Amino acid sequence: MVSTNEKVKEITHIYDKIMKRILTLSGTAVINLINGLFNTSHPTDAPVLYHWTEHTDDDLNRTIADTILTIDHIYIYHLEAQMYQDDEIEFRVFDYGYKYALNNRRNPDHLIFPTPRILQLYAHKGLPDSKSITLDFGNQGTFLYTVPVFKLLEHDLAYLNDNKMIVLAPFMMLSLRDSIREKRTKENTEALHNLILNDILSLIESNRLSGDITSADAIRLQRLLYKLYQHLYAHYPEFQEGGLNDMMEDGLVLDCDIWERDITKKLTKELTEQLTGELTEQLTGELTEQLTGELTEQITNRVSAETHAQDLADTVRKLYHKLHCVDQVADLLDLSVERVTEILE
Repeated sequence: MVSTNEKVKEITHIYDKIMKRILTLSGTAVINLINGLFNTSHPTDAPVLYHWTEHTDDDLNRTIADTILTIDHIYIYHLEAQMYQDDEIEFRVFDYGYKYALNNRRNPDHLIFPTPRILQLYAHKGLPDSKSITLDFGNQGTFLYTVPVFKLLEHDLAYLNDNKMIVLAPFMMLSLRDSIREKRTKENTEALHNLILNDILSLIESNRLSGDITSADAIRLQRLLYKLYQHLYAHYPEFQEGGLNDMMEDGLVLDCDIWERDITKKLTKELTEQLTGELTEQLTGELTEQLTGELTEQITNRVSAETHAQDLADTVRKLYHKLHCVDQVADLLDLSVERVTEILE
């Protein structure tokens, strides 16, 4: 039998991975998040430097994705995401901040602490808007070290969108967790369906079109949505038998595969035209052969970094499993009927 501590560690690990994936999206997406959480206005093309902290605390290890990052080589922020109640989290934040300041001194006698913020992912009405520690230096006086708390579930998607923090949208499905855990009803099932497949997905797309996140960010967020849905809700028999799980797979996985395929084709075409033009203009003989190899490598790296495209054969089989029509699959993926048939054989 799994103990409570082990269960908490397992759940914390899931949210830690998701949060760290979010914090390693494009620089544009991450800086927009920082600007929203810390009320700053850094340009989205500023460089971002990460300082991941790896600390083992108590057995429950209730803090996730403890991250310190530097924007534009100057501005330092400490973001602590929290999934479970921890009455002493402010001491942990102070401790991490002190260790960072000590190990990254620019002047031997000057400690620069990161600007901290707690990101609370769970619903807990009693948590204050900030957590503080009084530092008493005796005759030198006291200082109140304060860590503001951003309570995610007290905000709505419109707030996240207005403040360009849409990368936190996957966690908004936690708002229905308690209701669905208690009882699966027609009302909360429809609410979950609409929240994920209508509200969150449409905002991810609108943010992609506005340039607040990249196409690769949108794909990763869509996959994180599915991962979190699988963790929170896919195990309920009502969703397995009622078709909600299938709808989530169609809306979050299959469509994402098609999208990745389209972006792969577009990027390949753009890079091929650009680099082939340079080859034609500048090079002949052995140099042409050399840069052709570079062209292939650049296309492969760019497509992999931007889309993480899945294997074409897997996409074809998934589409055919849903559509049961070779012609439609071929048309969607811009392949010949013969090619699709060959893959399916």
